[in-house]
Amino acid sequence: MKRKLFVLSMCAVALLSFFALNKLAHASLTRTPFGGRVVSTVVPDVTCAGGTGPITIIPSRPTYPPAAYYIPAGTRTGRSVKTSSWILGYYSITPNETYCQIETPAGPAPFPVLVIKLYGASK
Repeated sequence: MKRKLFVLSMCAVALLSFFALNKLAHASLTRTPFGGRVVSTVVPDVTCAGGTGPITIIPSRPTYPPAAYYIPAGTRTGRSVKTSSWILGYYSITPNETYCQIETPAGPAPFPVLVIKLYGASK
């Protein structure tokens, strides 16, 4: 009886470990850490639903993509993101077109942004 209980508990631990590692691997494949200095928090003719953005940054590493970034509403950092502040967090490697729109002569069009999970911002 003890042997069956031991085998079942080891199978449960192995299964839980598999799911936890799978979730961590997925998160590391879809988000990348970054940091940089905020150049602008406004892009002409672009509006975003809630949140902060689009944000233009000078990345601390040249490997970060030169793109517009967006911080969803509800992200708590303790400080507001403003021009010339430094930010640190993770960004999504796939552009999201649902948060922001750009005004064109033909009407509003999706504006792709990289979504940020912000960890902190300087003064």
